[in-house]
Amino acid sequence: MPKLKSPFTLLPSAPPPGSSHYISNAVIIAKRVALGLEAPLRIKDLPWEPGNPFYDWYRWHSSALLVRIQLRKEQKAPFFHEYIAFELDDKRYFRIDRRQLPNEESPMDCTSEKGVEAYDTIEEITSLDDSMYNPSDCLVEVYFTTSPSPCLGLILDACSAISHDKRARVYTVQRYNCYFYAQTILLCICTADNLRVYRTSLNLWDTWTEIRPDLQPYFPSVHVLVEKPKYSYQDGLPVHADPPTRASYFSIRWPWRKTSRDENGGHRPREMQEANLKEIKTYLLAMIRTHSLRAEQYKFILGCSAEGVERDITEKMNYIWHSARSGIGFGLNHFVSNAIENMNYLPGL
Repeated sequence: MPKLKSPFTLLPSAPPPGSSHYISNAVIIAKRVALGLEAPLRIKDLPWEPGNPFYDWYRWHSSALLVRIQLRKEQKAPFFHEYIAFELDDKRYFRIDRRQLPNEESPMDCTSEKGVEAYDTIEEITSLDDSMYNPSDCLVEVYFTTSPSPCLGLILDACSAISHDKRARVYTVQRYNCYFYAQTILLCICTADNLRVYRTSLNLWDTWTEIRPDLQPYFPSVHVLVEKPKYSYQDGLPVHADPPTRASYFSIRWPWRKTSRDENGGHRPREMQEANLKEIKTYLLAMIRTHSLRAEQYKFILGCSAEGVERDITEKMNYIWHSARSGIGFGLNHFVSNAIENMNYLPGL
C-alpha cells in the first residue's frame, strides 16, 4: 500500500504552517533598523529575572498603559496568520506572534500531537496596521476609554502562562497555533477588564445562560469593535466554504475573507460593529469551531476530531486564564484581585 503523502507536498511554493521566514528576512531586518524600531525578542519559559529578554523588555516599558489592542489576520494565503497588535499610551505600537522557529529542522512535525518548538515574539511596529510582513485585517479592536487603563502586565501574564504550559508552549497546526495564541491573549485581557468592572466571568468560557442578565451589560470601560460577519454560521463549516482544492490545503476560508475591493484593487476598510464580551466570545468561538472542523477534514494526518480540537482549545484557554491570574502577577492578578475578593457568588455558578 503506498504511503499517504502530506497535503503540503502539493504546495511546493507554500511555506510550512507557522514558518518564520519573514522575520529573518535580511531586507525586512534592514528596514526595521532604518526605521529605528526595537528588534524582535523571543518570549520563552525562562526565570523571571534580569537577563530574560522578556523581563528586561517589560521593565523598560513597565510604566506604559494599554490604549488599544487588536486581533488581526493577515491576508496572505494559505494560512492567514493571526497576531495581536497593541498601542501604548506613549504612542508606540507592538505586535505579538506565534510561529515556528526560523531554522526548524522538521517543520512538518507541527502536524503531530507532539508538535514543534514555538517561536513566540514581540516586536515594535510603526502602526497597528503595519504591513511590513503582509497586509492584514482587523477582526476585533478593544479601545480602553476610562482611567486607569489596563497595564502592560496583562499581556505579560497571558504570554508567560502560555510559555509555562507544557502543551500550549509548543506549536501544533491543529490546536496551539497562531490563532490560539492571539485569541487567548485577547480573551484574557477582555475578561480581566470585565471582571474588574462587573465582578463576573470566572472562566473565559462560562455558560452565559447561567449568569444573571443584570450582570451582563455592555461594559463602559472599553469600546469594542468587531468586524461584521458577512455570512451566517450553521452547525458545520461556513455556508460558503467549499471543499479544499490542491491550492487550498489547510487554508481556512473565513467569512470575513470575502471582501470587496476598491477601484485601485485594494481592500476596502472593514465595517465594524460595537460588541460586548458575550458577542466577542460568540465571534471567536465561531472561528475556533470553523478551524476545528477544517482540521477534522485532515484527521488522517492530524489524528483529531473537530469536537476534540474545539474542546482542547477552549479548555486550555480557561487553564491559561487561571494560570495567568495566579502567576507572575504584574498584570492580571493585580488587575482583578480586589474584584475577586469582593465578588458575590451566585447560586449555581
